Amino acid sequence: MPVPSSYPFTRYLSAKKSVDDRALNKNVWKSLAATLNRETVGRPIRILEIGAGIGTMLERALEWGLLTSAEYTAIDSMQENVEEALRRIPRWARGNGYDVSDRDAGSLRLESDEGNIRAIIKPMDVLNFM
Repeated sequence: MPVPSSYPFTRYLSAKKSVDDRALNKNVWKSLAATLNRETVGRPIRILEIGAGIGTMLERALEWGLLTSAEYTAIDSMQENVEEALRRIPRWARGNGYDVSDRDAGSLRLESDEGNIRAIIKPMDVLNFM
């Protein structure tokens, strides 16, 4: 049996998603949702997630109804995290009623009756992004 330290980091990130879900402050989340709904009527919001890992925050934002129209840029300095996000997000989205199309390397379009999201997922250090 492999020791836990031999497991890939992406496996750890996936395993802790439910813990992260419970750890988020629901009052802050509700306040963010109310502000986004009020400020972004009729236009897509642009979001940058730094240290995006395997894409669980994008999944959560869609699942919890935070985003309906957005350009979501997710960067992470670890190539393996980005590769896992690009595998995981389309699978999750299709399982949750989204049509998924690949626009080019690292760019996905997620469409459903609830929204239209362009996700750009790139391996990049934040300083290089800036």
